[in-house]
Amino acid sequence: MTNLDFRVRDTFSMQHNLDDFYANGKKYDGPRRFQIQWIDTNGFCQCGANLCYKIPGLSSISYDGYRIRVASRYKSQGRDDPIVHECVHFLQHITYQEETNYVEFAGTNYEEYVCQRSEFEAHIVQIAYIFDAEPNWLEKKLTQPQRLTLTTMLDHYRKTHTPDTGITIIMICKNAELI
Repeated sequence: MTNLDFRVRDTFSMQHNLDDFYANGKKYDGPRRFQIQWIDTNGFCQCGANLCYKIPGLSSISYDGYRIRVASRYKSQGRDDPIVHECVHFLQHITYQEETNYVEFAGTNYEEYVCQRSEFEAHIVQIAYIFDAEPNWLEKKLTQPQRLTLTTMLDHYRKTHTPDTGITIIMICKNAELI
């Protein structure tokens, strides 16, 4: 995320747990209740918390009992990128207002869905991860010319942060069934 200049939420720290306040008896720095679960489903990955809450003086929301559910088929394909995508949602700066106005994917609104900052960031990080860490999946889904084109586009995006370039990358990868 930081490699792409995406903001990490101010309520996340590796040294202190500001999440899970309620699950830890209304105390900070208790055990982190973050979970990743592999589930048998033909559906999409899911993430969410038992509760989202604000901490006075900080702008991002915190989570109580954050859970990521990942379809087992990704594991059998040797893919970790869906976990990376969902972890971005856990780590990224999100306000209560943004969480309230979130547009779910409904099958026909993909571009509107990925144009939301939260989904845009998660998709771009996921794609960058595939290019860096999942060469077998990348080669299975994209031809060499497509990989070269997208590598150039990703490099351009990293330098310019042009939203149109990012959306084009996401749409190409979605159409190629890379993501």
